[in-house]
Amino acid sequence: MIVLNKHPGQLCNRLWAYVPYITLSLKDNHKLLILHFDEYYHQFENLRVLPGIRIGEPYVVKKNHYWKWLFLHIAKPLPLRLLHYFNVYPDNEFWEQGHAALADRNTNIIFIRNRENVRRNALLPEYQEQIRQLFRPKQVYVEKVTQLVQEQREKYDVVVGVHIRRSDYKRFLRGAYYFDDATYCAYMANLELELKEAGKSVVFLLCSDEPLQLAHFSQFNTFRINRRADIEDLYALGLADYIMGVPSAFSMWASFYGKVPLRILQHKKEKLHLHEFSVIVSQNEFENGMRFRHREKHYFPSWQRSTGALEPLPTHAAFNHSEQDQQRMNT
Repeated sequence: MIVLNKHPGQLCNRLWAYVPYITLSLKDNHKLLILHFDEYYHQFENLRVLPGIRIGEPYVVKKNHYWKWLFLHIAKPLPLRLLHYFNVYPDNEFWEQGHAALADRNTNIIFIRNRENVRRNALLPEYQEQIRQLFRPKQVYVEKVTQLVQEQREKYDVVVGVHIRRSDYKRFLRGAYYFDDATYCAYMANLELELKEAGKSVVFLLCSDEPLQLAHFSQFNTFRINRRADIEDLYALGLADYIMGVPSAFSMWASFYGKVPLRILQHKKEKLHLHEFSVIVSQNEFENGMRFRHREKHYFPSWQRSTGALEPLPTHAAFNHSEQDQQRMNT
């Protein structure tokens, strides 16, 4: 059994952190217990749907957390060789050993502090439908959001989701992705023009982590979700035709879950084109073969093909983020 015993960030940061372990468990028929999901547990419909995958209910979490703490407190001073003798593997040790511990069917339990940094997940395409089924929102959210989006579809040809991330981004990477309303309006006008030239009417779904001055967007057809939980914005973005937003695990998950083409907004004066949008197939990886990662110079990101070539921005040395910045980057 694998036990994930850390909670890396907010909702979508956790989802992306859990997915590699879920897909690995499905592939190799391992049992998996995720301890820290209690504050989001009530927002999802099917968290017990996959055999062997257990996402702890709040009561179960508290009970298991106590036994886990007690076990680790006792086991911590013990040498690894002794722990291995009892088929117990702590933390991330097995990742560095190429999953050797998991390959051993006699292994009893592995405690893992699932990492904050992004792990490439080659198994996700194979198990993507099971992941969508597992993390389906509660029906009350699905029905509410579906109705609101459908009402807009009856009036407009295209729905474009705009994920406006602010709050902590004011300081993250020196505000590289902290865009004002005028910048988002320029993006929206750019896309609206291309759609109008194609004979399509468009409405923009505005999703933000802070209050918006809707008067600043009055030149566009817009709507918002009067939400009780963040998952309503998340699911609504997954029902759009396109999504645009600064780098965030939130918009990436919406793109993956709803199979909606996403365009990451890189800097304040770039132009958008519909052919640049692509569906997320794994965190930071796009269906069109591009991969997103942050770069050092000017704190602008670049797009990297799976083969390793960089386009269209020039190559620079990778920026070494602090643990706090890395966590924000993946939220």
